[in-house]
Amino acid sequence: MERKKFNKLMNRYLKGDANETESALVDAWYKSYRSDEEVIQIESLTKEQAKQRFRVRINEKKQPEKIIKLFPVMLIKVAATILLICSTGLLFYTLIKPKFILKDQYTVIQTGIGSLKRITLPDNSEVWLNTSSRIRIPEKFRESTREVFLEEGEAFFQVKKNPKQPFIVHASALNVRVLGTSFNVRSYDKIADQKVFVKTGKVNVSRGKELLGTLVPGEQLSYNKATEKTELNRSKLNHLASWKDGFIYLEQAQFNELAMVLRNTYGLQLQAGSSKVRSYQFTLLLSTSQPIDKTLSMISMIHNTHYRKEGNDIIIY
Repeated sequence: MERKKFNKLMNRYLKGDANETESALVDAWYKSYRSDEEVIQIESLTKEQAKQRFRVRINEKKQPEKIIKLFPVMLIKVAATILLICSTGLLFYTLIKPKFILKDQYTVIQTGIGSLKRITLPDNSEVWLNTSSRIRIPEKFRESTREVFLEEGEAFFQVKKNPKQPFIVHASALNVRVLGTSFNVRSYDKIADQKVFVKTGKVNVSRGKELLGTLVPGEQLSYNKATEKTELNRSKLNHLASWKDGFIYLEQAQFNELAMVLRNTYGLQLQAGSSKVRSYQFTLLLSTSQPIDKTLSMISMIHNTHYRKEGNDIIIY
């Protein structure tokens, strides 16, 4: 090999830039080298320096053999370390789970057409869920508050008193906050008016950070989701949450509210035969145990209307 090419090869080798073929070539040359022989002069390096550098390079190539021999021991140490980390993580997860995970787990309870449910909450408060309703409750209340989510429908709450842990019902646009009382919340998606009735105690009703009203027994707050208007009035106590006992009291109810009641109670679709019928309001007390024909007759008597059945639809005209 020409000296110029050999010098370039040696420089690449000593810098660690030689490829596998070039490195093998230099290694083979060094193994055939004897200290008492004359060797090619390498630029900028003495013979002794070159030999020392070669020894280092060859020792480096032998190093993987030591690593391979030690690998089983190292593997055992690494595995033990990983096992220790995983065990510690699992222990930490187990310890913090009751505080930081369970409180964010919820149970969703819902009712169908014509069915009611009574629910006992983690603090022994009670909830009665009306027909076609859905509520989301935590498996465990937080230390500072007791919060539930009425996602759809109507519910009556009998709350255990605890001044240190306020009870909050989130219902669409409204938040109802109490310490211990009994009250009713109605929040159906298809009805614009949300209503909160208070039977005992005191209730704060808010929308976001805005306080809409503080209710005492016998008071009712209505909030219209479309107009964002609030109305506060009094209602008869014996009619509050009468649906729990199988009676539905409607007071100046719009046609779509009456239709919702019949759909949730009997599974029937109530239709208005004209725009005039749709504009009517209805005040009546219905029993959920009475036959549908008797209920329809009572509805027809209010405005002297008639009805006819078309499959699952009831047309008022």
